[in-house]
Amino acid sequence: LTPSLQSFTVAGDMNLADISLNQIKPEIITQPAGAYVGEGQSAVFTVVGVGANLRYQWYDSTSLLPISGATSNTLTIPNVILTANGKGYFCKVYNDQGQALSQVAHIFVIPIITTQPSDVIAVKGQIATFSYVATGINSSKWYFDGAFVIGCSGTSCIIYTDQLALGSHTVRVDVTNSANHTVSSRTASLNMVSELPPNLLLSPSPANAMVGGYITFTAYVMGTSPKFVWKKNGTVIPNQSSNTLTLTDLKLTDSGITISVDVTTAGGTATTSTVLTVNNWPPFISLLSPTLPTFKVGQTPSFTVSASGDSLSYQWYHKGVLVSGATGPSLSLPALKLSDSGSSVRVVVSNVAGSTERSTSYTVQQTVLPSIS
Repeated sequence: LTPSLQSFTVAGDMNLADISLNQIKPEIITQPAGAYVGEGQSAVFTVVGVGANLRYQWYDSTSLLPISGATSNTLTIPNVILTANGKGYFCKVYNDQGQALSQVAHIFVIPIITTQPSDVIAVKGQIATFSYVATGINSSKWYFDGAFVIGCSGTSCIIYTDQLALGSHTVRVDVTNSANHTVSSRTASLNMVSELPPNLLLSPSPANAMVGGYITFTAYVMGTSPKFVWKKNGTVIPNQSSNTLTLTDLKLTDSGITISVDVTTAGGTATTSTVLTVNNWPPFISLLSPTLPTFKVGQTPSFTVSASGDSLSYQWYHKGVLVSGATGPSLSLPALKLSDSGSSVRVVVSNVAGSTERSTSYTVQQTVLPSIS
């Protein structure tokens, strides 16, 4: 007989390393386990054996026929269908010294709950609705505080709260498929309270303001005797306990701060927040001079723009063409010709907040020399 691993004894100076694994027939140390899967999922079975030069062959336990290509220690059955429920598979693990057969492992096709019942907070007299979404369902049984709920047998269950005590109650659903396999949902809670948590809205959101200006935040809340705590980037703003908060003299560095408000009522506490964006003012052009001027042939006129705003940049255009290097608040033109009459001058003033422009045109007249009598 070929001994198993457990039958080896060590005598004298002999140790286990002196024994060639080639002399050991396979032994299975981890049996394949049953696969609990939903319809459309894959069932995976794995066997672990010991021995040298192990080879594997999986079999259908009903037909006892080998499964083509199933020659590794893992068997995958893809896209399981309901009729595969109870189907069994086993593996032969073998080498030149012998073989070992695994136990039969079965597929169990179970319902899969894809959306669990959610927790609900309610006051007396309010209807509490629980629901779930699942695949492969044949029947449902709902339980409230561990007791079966009569009249709830579908994907949703309505609980009438008139007679319920304050505090936490439990709701779950057991779903069963046509293969008679049942799974339980998560245990959802129905928390009965004397007053609902505050319903809170913060305005404006998103929040936008201009440099040097101000912004007022307002917290709209439904609840009894609300108390307000305003925060800037998570730090409490002192002496602000009303439902409004006003920030003044805003700077560009204020852009990106988070304004939040905690509101506490008898029903609990709610928090909401928004991010403030502070924008720079776009440029404002107050004057482009001269306006609609008249020049003489040969003059070299200048145009000047007066604009306000931060970090301004300028670009001038003459006859619709960008003037290279003309990037300041004034523009000087070369000596004019009569053919320049009617030409346009335009300036674009920009900063990070945007741009604005102003344009004019000019007339060129021939120089008239005085007559000599």
